[in-house]
Amino acid sequence: MKFTLPIFTLLAATSALSFRLENQFVKREDYGDKLSSLTNSDNNTNDISKIKNEIENNEELKNKIKHEFEKVSNSTVVSAGSSFNDTNTNVSANGFEGLASDFGDITEKFNSTDSDSSGFKKCQEVVNRYHACLPKELTEENYDESCTTFNSEQCQALFKEKVASNASCKNVSDQFQHNVDYITGIMNINCAKDEKGQYCPISNFSKTAKSDDVLADEIIRQSCQSKNCREKAIEGINAMKNMTETILTFSDDLVKINKMKREFHGIERANEMLAILNEEKCAQQANTIASNSIPSIQMSYSMVFTIVSLILLLF
Repeated sequence: MKFTLPIFTLLAATSALSFRLENQFVKREDYGDKLSSLTNSDNNTNDISKIKNEIENNEELKNKIKHEFEKVSNSTVVSAGSSFNDTNTNVSANGFEGLASDFGDITEKFNSTDSDSSGFKKCQEVVNRYHACLPKELTEENYDESCTTFNSEQCQALFKEKVASNASCKNVSDQFQHNVDYITGIMNINCAKDEKGQYCPISNFSKTAKSDDVLADEIIRQSCQSKNCREKAIEGINAMKNMTETILTFSDDLVKINKMKREFHGIERANEMLAILNEEKCAQQANTIASNSIPSIQMSYSMVFTIVSLILLLF
């Protein structure tokens, strides 16, 4: 990703608005329009200009922000505004395409080793399999199809492995794996299904929610009704939290420059949701329901066998 002035503006806006994230994973919205409306806002223009000038005049900080932001922005689009409690959690169209942008680092590592020249090509083929499991854009029109692909046995097996576990990708960067883990977590939030093949509560919310809908605690608690839904929710929320913490690592320098009080609520909200999911009552409920689902399936097969036997006797 090319690091340009709009990125500095984006960071400045993030700082000016107390480091809160708006529509962290944008769905069916053009990110360029959001950034344009944000930076042209009368309420933010002065703060943005001030912070941008201070960043431009601090070469050391500018280089640090450039380095750190390029790493995390390869797998996500970040903008300023709201947080976990007032945004739906869909993946941005740009998020998936960034998965391949770490290839420069992969190539560099291959060139610095004794690996044969075909190593990078083989690794690229592996990463292409990851790409095939992810939509370029998650929309209302392709939502079900995209989730079916992501939830397929082949794709799930692929994402359970580390990229570097493939011999041809043993030199892949840690950051690239972090990007894959992040996107996997977010897709789990969007596409998770329960043991009956129905969308999990958070996934159903993600699919149907409007931009101003709130991800309420009740929806989180409903995830306790399925072992798979609970596990996928924990994984996805942790992925969001980890990426947010990475962003804030270098954003702290902007706070120090402008002596602003940071009021970031995203991580707090993530911790609240995780606390619900990690309650002993929630875990027990999820495991109990999962265990009870097995006998019910066996009973169904038994009933079918009985009916078939009766039919054979009659005829």
